[in-house]
Amino acid sequence: MTSPVADPLPLVAVGYDFRRASAARRSRLVLSAEEADELARKLIDAGMATGLVALNTCNRNEWIASTSTPAWTGEILRARLMKRLQGALGEEAVEPYVYIGRDAARHILAVSAGLESFIVGEHQIASQVHRAFDEARERGRSSVILNGFTPFTGRASRESLLSGVGDCSIRGVHDAAVRCLAARFDPKAPLNVVVAGTGEIGRRVVDGLRHQTRWKVIPCNRTVRAGGPADVQPLEKLPELLAASDMAVVCTAAFRKVLTPEELKALPRGKKLTVVDLGIPTQVDPACALVPGVELIDLDGLQESVHAKADEKNVDHIRAEIEQLIDDFARFCKERDMVRVLQTAQEQHERFSRRLIPSLIEEELPGLEEAARRRLAYRLRGLLREYTNSIFNSIHETIAEREHDRN
Repeated sequence: MTSPVADPLPLVAVGYDFRRASAARRSRLVLSAEEADELARKLIDAGMATGLVALNTCNRNEWIASTSTPAWTGEILRARLMKRLQGALGEEAVEPYVYIGRDAARHILAVSAGLESFIVGEHQIASQVHRAFDEARERGRSSVILNGFTPFTGRASRESLLSGVGDCSIRGVHDAAVRCLAARFDPKAPLNVVVAGTGEIGRRVVDGLRHQTRWKVIPCNRTVRAGGPADVQPLEKLPELLAASDMAVVCTAAFRKVLTPEELKALPRGKKLTVVDLGIPTQVDPACALVPGVELIDLDGLQESVHAKADEKNVDHIRAEIEQLIDDFARFCKERDMVRVLQTAQEQHERFSRRLIPSLIEEELPGLEEAARRRLAYRLRGLLREYTNSIFNSIHETIAEREHDRN
């Protein structure tokens, strides 16, 4: 962790990833959009932050804040996250990671590039990061700093995509699920698999299974749109679909459990069913694993079954590019601060010139003739203008020099 005194970047990132907490425990950390709005409001009202992004993915759950006090804000968020993660009494306490300043920027850019995923180099994380920053902006809890940082995350992900850091055959958790099932079952066998959820991940799971296997793939969803794919079944049919299936992949966007032992009561005696839960929060009740014949694989189990190796040479290249992006972002922050100084100086100049100088002359020299009063005001305004211009010129020269150095 970098000292906030030596590191002025106004960012902090606090969270848990797959290395620090299980999928089940991380499920407690997922904030609804409304909860994230409320947390942001409290932080902003308390002067602890200017914006907040809540990033929830298969790999991590973290809060990213823009703040002039990253170390202090990081401690506040750390305590809140730990309290939310802690479940039953006696459960082991787990510390979240806390990154501030340049370390926070480095971490977020590495996440965007897929370097911090259990599927190294995955492409899916880039869109998830982008959506999280977009949501913060659309819901009014972003900031100039977070808005300015967003393009840098895109540049990091594009560089990773062009360099080819990881296994290009595994683009995200959907490919990992397909590979996991294809390793357990014969891809050419006459088997049935249900995919619950037809969002982005669900559609990719369906496409991957149909492309790589001969299984009958049955998508189902809570809402079946008129004019949508004819093979999509309503989610209420899930129990009977499972009774006739060999596998199931659950990947809805629900905040509640989609699959419980109740939905498995229709399973024939001796029936074997493998269920893959891709949700955070988890969408399959852990008690389902106790139902005879049912094998439950959550994100932790999926991680163990997929071993995607990274190209270390390309990883080093991406990390070097990330350092350059951090330098560019630091310049953005400093130039923004200089622009703010210019605006403040201009506002103060107008205030002194139009209001304070006439008021000062009126109070201190009430007997001065009007002509002498105007001459004195003119001279004082000239001195103020000369002083203010020297500040403006110095700041403009500094910005120009930095722009020259950048080019």
